[in-house]
Amino acid sequence: MNAAPILEQITGSGIYTEISKRVHTRFTAERTAQEKIEERTGAMQLLTAARAAEIQQELAKEQQEEIRLNKAAEEKAAALAWLNRIKGLCDELVQIKEEQGKLEQEESIFADEAQRLKAAQQALVLEGDYAQLLAIRKQQKEESTAIEALQRRLPDQEGALGQAEERLNTTKTQLDQSRLTREQGHALIKQVRELDLRIREKNQAIIKEQAVCHDLQQKNAAEQKQVKQLEQNLTLAQAQQEQSRAYLEKHQVDEQLISDLAAIRKTLDRLKEVANRQADLCPALEKAEQQAVQAGQSWQEKVQACTAADKELTTIRQQRQEVQQEAEDQLDGRKLEELRRDQLPLAEQRNILGNLLEIHQKKDTIEQELTTHHTRQAELAATNKKQGEQLSLLQKQRDQARQDVDIRRTLVEQANRIRNLEEERTRLQDNTACPLCGSLDHPYAQGNVPPLHQYEKDLHAALTAEKQAEQNFNTAEIQAARLVQDAQNLGERIKEKQGAVQEAEERITEQCSAFVALAPGPENHLHGEKPSALTIRLSRLEEQLAENQQQLDILDQLDRKLARISKALEEQQAKANRAVQEQERATHAKEQAEQDQQRRIQEQQDAGQELKKIRTLALEELAVYGITELRLPALPQLLTDLTARKDLWLQQHKECNTAGERMTSLQSELRELRQAWPPEQHSWQTGNRA
Repeated sequence: MNAAPILEQITGSGIYTEISKRVHTRFTAERTAQEKIEERTGAMQLLTAARAAEIQQELAKEQQEEIRLNKAAEEKAAALAWLNRIKGLCDELVQIKEEQGKLEQEESIFADEAQRLKAAQQALVLEGDYAQLLAIRKQQKEESTAIEALQRRLPDQEGALGQAEERLNTTKTQLDQSRLTREQGHALIKQVRELDLRIREKNQAIIKEQAVCHDLQQKNAAEQKQVKQLEQNLTLAQAQQEQSRAYLEKHQVDEQLISDLAAIRKTLDRLKEVANRQADLCPALEKAEQQAVQAGQSWQEKVQACTAADKELTTIRQQRQEVQQEAEDQLDGRKLEELRRDQLPLAEQRNILGNLLEIHQKKDTIEQELTTHHTRQAELAATNKKQGEQLSLLQKQRDQARQDVDIRRTLVEQANRIRNLEEERTRLQDNTACPLCGSLDHPYAQGNVPPLHQYEKDLHAALTAEKQAEQNFNTAEIQAARLVQDAQNLGERIKEKQGAVQEAEERITEQCSAFVALAPGPENHLHGEKPSALTIRLSRLEEQLAENQQQLDILDQLDRKLARISKALEEQQAKANRAVQEQERATHAKEQAEQDQQRRIQEQQDAGQELKKIRTLALEELAVYGITELRLPALPQLLTDLTARKDLWLQQHKECNTAGERMTSLQSELRELRQAWPPEQHSWQTGNRA
C-alpha cells in the first residue's frame, strides 16, 4: 500500500495500482467467506424426515431400555446386598455358637475355683467385722489407761492450787502498798512541775532581752560597715571619673566618628562593591573570550558539515537512479499489474487442486474405515450368536441352582420340625401304627435324627452357588446388551461413512467443474484423474506460483529499497537545509561572541577607573584618624576597628557621666547615715555593749 507512489513512478500509471489493490482485497474477502462456508457445510449432515423419525424412535427405545436396565441393576444390587448381609449374619451365628461352646467348657473347668472364690468373699466380709471389733476394744483399753493416769496426778494438782492461792494473797498486799506510794509521789511531782514552769518563764524573759541587745549590736555594726563601703565606693567612682576624662581628652578625634562613621562605611562599601564587580568581570571576560573561540570553532565545524551534507545528498540521488534502472530491467518491458493479475488464477487453481487432493485423501480414509466397520460388524454378529448360546446355558444353571436351594431349604425345615417333635418321636415304635397318621414306617424312631448342621451347611453352599449363577447370568446379559448396542452403533457409523463417501464424490465433481471454469480446455478435465496426477499438476502450479512470487518479491524489495532511498534523500535534504541554517546561526553566534568580548573589556576598564577614584576619596576621609593605606581584604577589619573606637569613646563618656552621678548619690547616702547616728549615740551604744 505504501509503495504505490513508487510503482506509479516505475510504470508511469496509477490506475493499475488501484485495480490491483481492489482485486486483492476482493479475492481475500471471497476466499475467507468460502473457507467459512466450507467449514460449516463440512460439519452439517442433512437427514430425511423418515430417517429423523427412525432416529427418534430408536432413541426412545434406547432410553426405555436404559431405564429398564437401570432398574434391573438396582434390584440386583439390592438382592446382592441382602445376600451379603444374610451371609454375614450366618457367619456371626456360627461364631456365636463356637464362642458359646468355648464358654461352657471354660465354666466347667473353673467351677471349683469359682466355689472357692465365693467362700473367700464370704470369709472376707467376716474378717472385716472382726477387725472393727478389735479396734474398738483397743480404743477402750487406751481410754482406761489415760483415766488412771489422770487420777494419779490429781493430788499433786490440788497442792499446786493451794500454793497459787497463797502467792495471790501476797501479791494483793504488795499492790495496796504500791498504790499508796504512787499517790504520795503524784503530789510531789506536781509541786516540782510548778517550779519548773516559773523557771522556764524567767529564762524566756532573759533570752528576749539578750536578743534585743544582740540586734542592736548587729544593726550598729552593719551601719558602720555600710559607711565604710560607701566611702570606698566614692573613692572608686572618683578614680573612674578621672580615668574616663583622661581617655576622652586623649582621643578627642574619635568623637567625630559618631557623625562620620556612616559616611565612611558607605564609602568603603562602595569601594568593596566596585572591587567585587571588577573581580567578577575578570571571569566574565575570560568566559567571553572562550565563547568567542568556541563560536569560531563551531562555525568552522558547521561549514564542514554543510559541505559533507551536500556530498551525501549527491550520493543518495545517484543510488535512487540506480534502483529505478534495476526495477525497469527486472520488469523487462512488462507491468507489475500484469504479474499480479496472472498470479490470482494460478493461486485459485492451486487451491482447487489442494482441495481435490484433500477430498481424495478423506474419501480413501473413509473407505478404509468402512472396510474395518464391516469386518467388525461380522465379528459382532458371530460374538452375539455365541453370547446367546452362553446366556441360555447360564439361565439353565441359574434355574438348577434355585431348585437346589429350594430342596436344601425343605430339608432344613424338615429337620427342624423333627427336632421340635422330640417327645412324639421317642414314643413311636417300629411296626406299630402311628396314632396320628397310621403309618407303619417310622424312619427316625430309632434315634436316626437327620443331621441339621450338615443340611444348613449344604443350604449355605447352595445359596452361594445360586448367587454365583445369578451374577454370571447378569454379567452375560449385560454383555449381550452391550453387543447389541455396539452393533447398532456400528450400523449407524457405517451409514454415516457411506453418506460421507457420497458427499466427497459430489465435492470432487464440484471442484473439477470449478477448475475447468478457471482453465478451459480438454487437458484440464480433472474428473477421473488419480491423486498422483493431481499431485504432479499441483507441484507444477506451485513452482510457477513460486517463480512469479519470487519475481514479485524482488520487485517489492526494490520498491521498498527505492522508498527507503527516497526517504533518506528527503531526510538528507532536510539535514542539508538544517546544516545551512546552523552555519548561519554559528556565524551570528560568532559575531555576537566578539561583541560580548569587546563589551566585557570596556566594563573592566570603567570599573578600574571608578575603583581608583573611590580609593582616593576614602583615604582622604580616613587620614584624620591616622589611616594612610587601604587594602581590600582588610576593609571589614578596618570598619570593625573604627566601630570599636567609636563605641569605646561613647562607653568612656557614658562611664564618666555615670561615675559623677554615682558620686553624688554616694555623698547623699553618706550624709544621711551620719545625720542618723551622731557621735554621742555612737559612744552610748558602745558603752551599753560593754
